[in-house]
Amino acid sequence: MYMFLTSLTNLQKMYGVVGDLEKAVLIVDFDPSTRRTFRRILEKNGYNANEAANGEEARKKMKNHCYDAVLISLQIPDMDGIDLLLFAKQSLPNAAKIIHTGILSLESTIRAIEAGADGLFAKPVSPETLILAIREALRDKEIILSNLSCEKKTCYYLTNDVHHY
Repeated sequence: MYMFLTSLTNLQKMYGVVGDLEKAVLIVDFDPSTRRTFRRILEKNGYNANEAANGEEARKKMKNHCYDAVLISLQIPDMDGIDLLLFAKQSLPNAAKIIHTGILSLESTIRAIEAGADGLFAKPVSPETLILAIREALRDKEIILSNLSCEKKTCYYLTNDVHHY
């Protein structure tokens, strides 16, 4: 028991919140410096980070890997970030989709929300804000999925006349 607590404490020191360990995040941004910075911040906080420089590379990675969250830049060279967000909604329906942009406007905010973004932030961003945006989007997504699961169970019990005494 003591050895487990010591290991858990060391993991908390190394990675921050233990609940974030092994969460996979895809970072999509045209700028290598931004991708590298985001990756370092995420890995320091216990996330498994992967990168894509453009929409086509991101689409391939989303088809071949399961991600818990996707950080999508609105400005990518080969497609609109909103189009990639819509693709992510189809290919990774349970993942949190977070838009980031260097030029945050009312129009881009509305477009992101209407397209189904789970989060949005402007660059440059502090490490704390980046991690908070991901944690909140993941938490919100988990709550939604949990509620959907409960609704399905309730519906099953109602339609199948299952009683528990």
